[in-house]
Amino acid sequence: MHGRWTLADWGTVRRPRGQTTFIGRTGAYIGTPGFAPPELSVTPNDAVPASDIYSLGRVAAWALTGEWPQANIPLLPTQEPWRSIVRDATQHEIARRPQSIDELLALIEREQDKHRS
Repeated sequence: MHGRWTLADWGTVRRPRGQTTFIGRTGAYIGTPGFAPPELSVTPNDAVPASDIYSLGRVAAWALTGEWPQANIPLLPTQEPWRSIVRDATQHEIARRPQSIDELLALIEREQDKHRS
């Protein structure tokens, strides 16, 4: 839309801890393989905003490379500034990723500023 990306549907919802849709659902993997952060395969109820940042980074990588991401395999665009942005957003360790959308936006702005001619 007017040169901007729009993400319309995550396709995943999660009920509060203890309120599962069927027996055995708690602890089951949620998310689309390749787009979901690694922590969702272990403790899906412990998702944090940085979990969404990971998924946004994977969507950006997919959009920029045209390649479907594979779980736990880095997928980085070849050109800066998006290579650095995606790399930082998709760190395997939660603490190494931007922790909020504001931090992600600051990262995007900082990286774009570094690579402006």
